This record gives sequence, C-alpha cells and structure tokens, in this order.
Amino acid sequence: MNVSIQSSPHPTRDRYDVVVVGGGMAGLTAGALLACNGLQVLVVDATDKPGGVCRTLEASGYAIDLGVHLVSGCNRGGPFGPGTVFSILERLGVSDQCELIQVDPFYTARLPGQSLVVPAGLEPYVDAYSAAFPAERKGFKSLVNLQADILREWLTFPITPSITDWLSMPFTYPKLFRHRRTTMAETISRYIRDPKARALYAAIWPYPGLPPAQASFLVWAIGMASYVEEGAYYCRGGFQRLANAVAMGLVSHGGDIVLERRVERILVRNNMVEGVILDGAEQVRADTVVAAGDARETFGKLIPSDDLPRSWSQRTRDGKASLSILSLYLGTDLDIESLGISKENIVQQSWDLDANWDEALSGGVTGMSVWVPTLGDPSIAPADRHQVAILIAVPPEFPDVDRSQITEQMVYGAEQVIPNLGRHITFAYGANKSSLKPSELPLNKIDAAYGWAASPQQSGPLRLPATTPIRGLYLAGHWTQPGHGIRGVMVSGLRAARLILGRDTNLGIQPLGL
Repeated sequence: MNVSIQSSPHPTRDRYDVVVVGGGMAGLTAGALLACNGLQVLVVDATDKPGGVCRTLEASGYAIDLGVHLVSGCNRGGPFGPGTVFSILERLGVSDQCELIQVDPFYTARLPGQSLVVPAGLEPYVDAYSAAFPAERKGFKSLVNLQADILREWLTFPITPSITDWLSMPFTYPKLFRHRRTTMAETISRYIRDPKARALYAAIWPYPGLPPAQASFLVWAIGMASYVEEGAYYCRGGFQRLANAVAMGLVSHGGDIVLERRVERILVRNNMVEGVILDGAEQVRADTVVAAGDARETFGKLIPSDDLPRSWSQRTRDGKASLSILSLYLGTDLDIESLGISKENIVQQSWDLDANWDEALSGGVTGMSVWVPTLGDPSIAPADRHQVAILIAVPPEFPDVDRSQITEQMVYGAEQVIPNLGRHITFAYGANKSSLKPSELPLNKIDAAYGWAASPQQSGPLRLPATTPIRGLYLAGHWTQPGHGIRGVMVSGLRAARLILGRDTNLGIQPLGL
C-alpha cells in the first residue's frame, strides 16, 4: 500500500455519517473500521499528529516515544488466536505499514538486593519466578493459569451482554465473575505466601496503574496474560508508525482526518446527536458521533449538562482519575549494550510496593521504569548514542515539589540499571544542550495517563460503556470499557464500530467480526 495521510485544515464536506472527536488510537480505530465498512467518516484532533499518546517526536536525531513503549495483541497466532491489534491492522490492510517486533525478555525487575530477568512465554515466565522462589512454584503456576483463563473469558464475553448473559455469568464466565471485585493484593496473596515473592511478581504494578492493594486484579490478569503468553511488542522506528498505519487505513477507505482543530461542542437536540461545532464556529452535521477523548471534557464541556441525565453527569464528576506519568527522555554516549540489560527495567526502592505509592503522595521517588529502546533499534538515535527514558508513576494529587530534586532522584535511580548515566547525558528532550545536569533536566508529564484509575470500582462493566443516554453518541478510549493501554483503547474503538454497524454485539472481542 502506498497511501499518504491526507490531512487538511477543513472537512471536505459539511455532513458525514460519523464524526469522531479525538484522533488517538481509539478514535482512529473506530473511524478506520467504520470507513472500511463504507461509512463516510471524519476524525478531528487538536494536535498536529494522529495517535494521541501513541506519538513519536523528532529531536536532534532522536525519535522519542512520549507515551508508549510496549504493546500487546500484536501476535499472528497463539493460545488465544490472533492478537487484536494484529487483526485490526490486517482488516484495514495496513499491517505492512509498521513493523512490530517482540521484546524478549519482557522486563527486568529490580528490588533491593535482588533482581529478576522476566522472559516472555508461559513456561519460561513461571520458571524464572520459581527459580527465585522455589517453594512458590505451584502458586506461580496456578496464578499464571488463572490469568490466562480470565483473558480467555474476557475475549469471548459479549460486547453488549444481555440480562441472560449477566445471570449466567457465574457459570459461563466463572473466573471473571469471581474476581470482578478483587484487588491484585487479595488474589495474589491467595496463591503466593512469601511477601518478597509477591512483591517481585507485582513489581510491574504501574502497568495496571495502581499499587497491588488498590488495583483491579482483572485489569492486571488480562494485561499480564496477554504480555506473557502473546508477547510484548515494540514498533520499530517509534510508535508513531503504528498510529500512522491506522490513519492510513482510515484515509485509504475514504475517511477524512482533520488535525490541529478543536471540537468546541457536540450538537444535541431532543436527546439525539446532530453533529459538532469546530473552532471558528464551523459546523459539521452527522447522525453519529464517537467521543474518543477525555470523558470529563466530553461531559463537562462538549455536551451541556442539561442534555444528560443527572446520574450520568454525576458519574463522570465523581470518578477518580488514574495516575500521571513524569518522564525524562535522554541521550547518552555510554555503551549500554555491553551491560547486557533488558529494554524495560522496573526499579522499586522498597519491597513494600504500596508504601512506595504512599510515599509518592508526598513527592518521593520510590519506583521507576528505565526504558532503553535503542537496544534492538539503533535507528531512533544518532550513531554511537543510546536513548534512555526514565518514567515514574505518580498519584493525580502529586504535590508541587522541587523538580530539580525529582529529576536528580530519577537519574540516581536509573543509575542502578545504567551506572554513571548522570555524567554521560548528551541530550535531554526539551533542554538546552548547554544545560544537561540531572538537577536541570526538564520533566515531561502526562496527566491521567490511563483515564479512570483501574480500581475494582472503576473496571469492567463499572467503567463507562460505549453507549450513552444520547442517541447517536458513542464513547471510545481509555476512559471507557475495557480500559487503558494501546490494545485496550483499540478494542474500545472496535466495540464502538461494531455497535454503530449493528454487527455481532452478542460476541466478544474475538473473532474480530468486522
């Protein structure tokens, strides 16, 4: 396929079948699948590139992924069938537009006095943890099998379950039913007795987005089973290529995309969608709108509260937002490849993971991810340089603290993985080249990085659904079901498209059905 992404400052027509508000991966997926099925689709986004947080910026010879560094669901086959991301790319005819390569080992967990290289694949994964804690092998095996069962049930659970589906859930989807309200800590402790074994196993808790005592076990299980058994993938050249591929799927099937324009309002009359108003008072008519942005903005700004039932408005007002991400994107002249480290490194300064989170409430840096994408993809940095991303997960109420102390602590923590990094920084995204001291590095921030916090009270069917009380208005993105992550939001786009088309809504995510 040789199709460029055609973006113009104005829509090509004044009426579409569907307008998608938000050109992140959820909106792009919904729009592209709808266009692929013959609808006239417009995707509108306020930024200069499609993809939302799945974007790559170019600076001083570096290609920097600002929001994503691993994704699941890219496998051609496996224990659960083809991965969802792979299937969507295939359906759109754009799988040749980006190269998704499996990362193995998955990550290395580093806690005080102990580290563990965690490989991909069910048996190697269990073997690695069992070698560190031999007495816990049976528990690890049972827990990993439980996670796989939960993912399998989730993939087949109906997109729009009927009353019969809900009533029969304890028998037809027993694992989903039993664990629908449990936390990571509650379930993991049933299988693993040793507190250190539990901490090492859950060290990658920022992936579900809350520490073990608060995070939904279902969110953890679905994500980890997919990564472990289907594989963790990186997009060669940066994840912008994945976003561009889906955008190409949109335009190749006749869809339009307008960038650097804001939707000021979603038009609603008599409880029905009529279209949108763009900045500059430009009106675009449509009987269907997919809102794929921040749900708080959708229901707090784009749609007047008078157009919503009170219970729905209250639901979005009272929801608890997820963690935020603070990050440093660095270049270094160190020979990192000689260290033999993993691309993904999870560093926790304490074995008490929940205490780490509590300390972050007062501005402490107690855990981080150290990501080195140039290990395996040297094309995203200048010759003889490596790219290093240091990311910390912080609560939404993270205090306004001295940023110089934060950046120093982040670099110091990363030196547990890459010794002497602080003295060998040759580039920092957003910084002047003459000011590269650890205390002077600029922090990047993504607020509410996962939409709603993934607690048991805000996960599964308790997250916002794809349908709304307003006829013709649908939702997609990480504020909605099923949840966050690139795979999760692309699934939400698939769900919205199926509902709009009236296709196979009694089926689960697999088979693809579009």
